[in-house]
Amino acid sequence: MGAYERLKPAVRSEIGTELTDELGPFFNALRESLERRIARITVLPLSGTSMQFQTIHGAVRFIEGYDEATSPTRFIRYELIVRYSNGSEVRGSFPDKTRCLDHLRLLSRG
Repeated sequence: MGAYERLKPAVRSEIGTELTDELGPFFNALRESLERRIARITVLPLSGTSMQFQTIHGAVRFIEGYDEATSPTRFIRYELIVRYSNGSEVRGSFPDKTRCLDHLRLLSRG
């Protein structure tokens, strides 16, 4: 018989309650993180106007077709804002198309 089994039922119940109190917030945060979905992706090529997309595929298509050379002003960089269903937001700044697309493709794997 192990040490836990030798404890009185009231003590075992108290341990269970304390573990639930301690681990509950962790599991809630983990569940929220695993269940989050992308709600919106904003692509801002800093030489033009902001564009918003509902999917990574839409953002990738826009960036692939965007011609930095014909922009009315000199191209500076891409800004990405990814908003998730749980209210989280991740922002990124990319100096060129390749790095921006690499990041979006990395997001699509997750």
